[in-house]
Amino acid sequence: ISFHTDFYIKLMKRLGELKIKEVKVEKIDKNLYRVTAYFTNPGWFPTSTAQGRRAGTSWPIRVELKTSKDQKIFSGKKIETIPFIEGSGGTKKIEWLIIGKKGSKITIIAKSRKAGSVSTIIELK
Repeated sequence: ISFHTDFYIKLMKRLGELKIKEVKVEKIDKNLYRVTAYFTNPGWFPTSTAQGRRAGTSWPIRVELKTSKDQKIFSGKKIETIPFIEGSGGTKKIEWLIIGKKGSKITIIAKSRKAGSVSTIIELK
């Protein structure tokens, strides 16, 4: 039995996992900022299988940008989707232009049914 449990534990450690690799904030103008988020999968397997994508049964990664009432998304969408992220360090990028005051904060939340969820709070500077 231990052979089987060891195999399943090793397999589970290789499953797709969602992480925020890096978030960059670049000041473009007085109150205009470019926010670039990089999402990665350190797991060995992709976040969804090719067969699942072909059959239309896999769920994409849902990325939401939460702003305060005094901020506005100038470019990009409040909710973006990433179909999948390749395994072994695959990375995907999402970019927004935000109108907001220096020092204000935004929240980036990414959720995947199979690879988990992550979030981060970023200060516009």
